[in-house]
Amino acid sequence: MSTSNGAKENSHNKARTSPYPGSKVQRSQVPNEKVGWFVEWQDYNPVEYTAVSVLAGPRWADPQISESNFSPKFNEKDGHVERKSQNGLYEIENGRPR
Repeated sequence: MSTSNGAKENSHNKARTSPYPGSKVQRSQVPNEKVGWFVEWQDYNPVEYTAVSVLAGPRWADPQISESNFSPKFNEKDGHVERKSQNGLYEIENGRPR
């Protein structure tokens, strides 16, 4: 079933469960009518979370995006990392892909 903005009632269920897997950190709650990427939500302020296993710095993980020496090039090949989506260009907002 679709809502008036085209979002499905049950879309992104896995990404909207809380807490984050293996942690006690609660996710920001997103109501169904706000799930769509193009829905304006000025007060949206998601929880900043990175799993401890990723913070440990495994080879496959990027540095934290807030690190001053890390400037990923979204929407293009970035060294050995492909940062292009197969679904089109990322919209970049505050230095992060939306």
